[in-house]
Amino acid sequence: MKQLYIREINKKEIQEIYKGIKSSSAFTHRRCQILLSSAEGKNTTEISLILYCSDQCVRDAINQFNKKGVKSLEEKSHARNSDQKVFKSDGIKKLKEIINNHPSDFGIKNKFWTLNILAKLCYKKKIIKKPVSPRTIGLTLKRIGVNWIEVRKISSNQAK
Repeated sequence: MKQLYIREINKKEIQEIYKGIKSSSAFTHRRCQILLSSAEGKNTTEISLILYCSDQCVRDAINQFNKKGVKSLEEKSHARNSDQKVFKSDGIKKLKEIINNHPSDFGIKNKFWTLNILAKLCYKKKIIKKPVSPRTIGLTLKRIGVNWIEVRKISSNQAK
């Protein structure tokens, strides 16, 4: 396999790399160790053996530095870029309408709402695009300020 080394680095980059060695971030610290080792002339295999990491990890660090410079010393976010909220604003309105009614109004033979029943009904009514867990329904209700205990009391009072 073709050996890979760090490109020529300037004074400012060297300072940033030495600063990164002292970082509390394990990612930054490891990247800086890799870069300094490569700058000393060690190849990727030698670095991986010294630092107990994979050859690919070393190659990734060197490639990223060669492309992005010191920006590669910061770990990028692992968060998803897409909107993770299952319920859009119109879906939340529909969910509120549902919980203000009794389960029997929707053909459900239960005296009160459960999170599981709400999850299944929201999917069946196409309020949400995919099935969700009862916990997701509970967290959504909490996020929009709905007290789940009150919902259960209201639905059980409506059954009387």
